[in-house]
Amino acid sequence: MIWHSTSAAEVLSELGVDDKRGLPNGVAEMRLQQYGKNVISSIEKPSYLKRFSEQLKNRMVIFLVVTAVVSFIVSLMYGQVNNYSPLLIIGIVIANAAVSAYQLHNCDNALDSMKSYTNPTVSVLREGIVKPVNSALLVPGDIIILEEGDYVPADARIIECNEFRCNEAQITGSEIPVEKNAQAELEDITAVENRSNMVFTGTSVVHGSAKAVVTATGLHTEIGHTSAILQQTGENALPLENELDTIGKTVNTVILIICAVTFVIGMIQNFSSGNFADMTLKSLMNSVALAVAAIPEGLPAIATVVIAVGVKRIVHNNIIVKDSAALETLGRTNVICADKTGVFTRNKMELVKIFDGDKLTDIKNEPLDEKTALVLRLAAACSTLKNDSTEDAVKKACLTYNSMSQKDIDSFFPQLAVIPFDSERKTMTVITMINEKPFAIVKGAAENVVPYCGGCDGEKILKLNENLADE
Repeated sequence: MIWHSTSAAEVLSELGVDDKRGLPNGVAEMRLQQYGKNVISSIEKPSYLKRFSEQLKNRMVIFLVVTAVVSFIVSLMYGQVNNYSPLLIIGIVIANAAVSAYQLHNCDNALDSMKSYTNPTVSVLREGIVKPVNSALLVPGDIIILEEGDYVPADARIIECNEFRCNEAQITGSEIPVEKNAQAELEDITAVENRSNMVFTGTSVVHGSAKAVVTATGLHTEIGHTSAILQQTGENALPLENELDTIGKTVNTVILIICAVTFVIGMIQNFSSGNFADMTLKSLMNSVALAVAAIPEGLPAIATVVIAVGVKRIVHNNIIVKDSAALETLGRTNVICADKTGVFTRNKMELVKIFDGDKLTDIKNEPLDEKTALVLRLAAACSTLKNDSTEDAVKKACLTYNSMSQKDIDSFFPQLAVIPFDSERKTMTVITMINEKPFAIVKGAAENVVPYCGGCDGEKILKLNENLADE
């Protein structure tokens, strides 16, 4: 069933639940066994030892280790106990692997610390009683009660709501609250961000309240699908890794050929000596010595050190580097395609300009005159929502540029009544007292507010609004 294009009554019938009583405890337990816990599992983090061992799988590293072992064995056979070349090679390999593994392990820990957690409990209607339930124990068919400040613990179809808005930045990337409507009639093919009769895991309630029936949990949610795709996506080798591997393959092949030729020539030159065993060991020792001298054992270490320096510089800018070798790939990048919200912007709303009916003022760079300051105070008085990015920006600007907190605004403009914003009026109104006279402060879309305004150039305001929107 496509939940967003189906009426609430049909959804309840399909899930076998009464919205007045909720699921019986026994049914909830059976569904928990059927669907599993409401958690999004993640790939197990590799241990430091596993990260370390992964660094030893490089073609050149393997060849270095093999050469060092052969050199060590031949040195023992010849009694050359002072030959430190094998130990030097092994030391370089271990140091290189340790530094790379340490960088990756630190990145894993940093990413773990950034994981956010939703509320551990949610208000659920079961057997006619609303009670707190661990969000991990939610199942499809559960009736959940959502209020301002709550995190949405599962995907759900809204049954009823009152002035209900959600921050869906986790889904859409934008912090602008999305108004919800339980009665919305949507097409089967409707983008997630336009499903106004649904709520989704990981989003949060910024205003109002709602009752909803859970339709999906865990990996079956929208954010769970994304997580599953990311976990199934394999990691491709980076250009630097490919090039080092190619260099290693080429160098190893050339060195093996040269060493083989050297060994054969040595055997031919010493063939008449008569001592075949000594002749063979001597030729082998010369070939191994040539291999040790020819192999660029410092190349992996140099590459690691250079990249580590780059990582250190970029970490100072509070950037987490998941794979240090990726920095070299970034240096090759010509075009980056990314969603601007939260990537190129801070995902925060900020008030920067105010139009007072006559002129436009850049409040960050120009002092506020009396008229502009009054407009800012009135806007703050008409900002009654909590956890709303737009209204929070207005209240912050009033505190910053007008030195008036929300408490000061409330005392200066005492609220007699509030008419909340709705999709039909597209405005919200606060009734207040100014100089012992009742006033209505109206806020909303320009085309809806201008008709209420007298003594102003409505066309000029609407044109300015269009120009600012185009910016």
